[in-house]
Amino acid sequence: MDIWITGGAWITPHGFGCMGEGKRPVLGTGSPVLPPDRELFPRPHPRFGRFDMYTRLGCSAVALALKDAGLKEGEASEPIGMVVSSLYEVMETDMAYYQTTLEQGGVLSSPNLFSYTLPVIVLGECAVMFNLTGPTFCVGEGYGTGISALQNAASVIASGKTSRMLAGWIDSPPVNLAVTGDQPLAGAVFVILDAMPGNMLSFRTKVVYDKGSLALSSGRDVSSITDLFNPEE
Repeated sequence: MDIWITGGAWITPHGFGCMGEGKRPVLGTGSPVLPPDRELFPRPHPRFGRFDMYTRLGCSAVALALKDAGLKEGEASEPIGMVVSSLYEVMETDMAYYQTTLEQGGVLSSPNLFSYTLPVIVLGECAVMFNLTGPTFCVGEGYGTGISALQNAASVIASGKTSRMLAGWIDSPPVNLAVTGDQPLAGAVFVILDAMPGNMLSFRTKVVYDKGSLALSSGRDVSSITDLFNPEE
């Protein structure tokens, strides 16, 4: 099955950008560089300032990806779904919330932090912000940054439940997390998959989905979501 990538965006410790700029995201460790709010939303969102970093990364990257695809906020002509893959999910917020429960029998537990202790919170916030009414869910990411989200999004499209999906990777690991080997990556990368783009000349990349695997039109397997950005490099 042929699926077209009509837009994409990234936010990493090295900066942020869109697929239409012809660049590839550079992943890295450390604090991601978030774009200014005015570059993301046509009007202020009252809850955005209280989001945890995981949710802020997801909503910001989705805003850039939709903008890159020429889809205005809240004006989707058909249901758009969303799949997020993550390795560390909301561990940073979980740890921060747990600290608030340690004294006085949990009386001082933070209700604001508690709201962001599940990775699916980013799905709800994006659904409200961008009028996403298609299938939405989170999956784990154990290898190949974003590949789990891409495979699941393509599977949803192949099932006929919707023709357009957002697929992306988000990770905001706790600071100074003790790990063996390479330090964990931080950031968010999203693309828009479309089985029936309205303007066939507007797509950036075409992929072929077959029995759970994704390949570029050149035949090269897709092993990471970053492979979809300027794949001719």
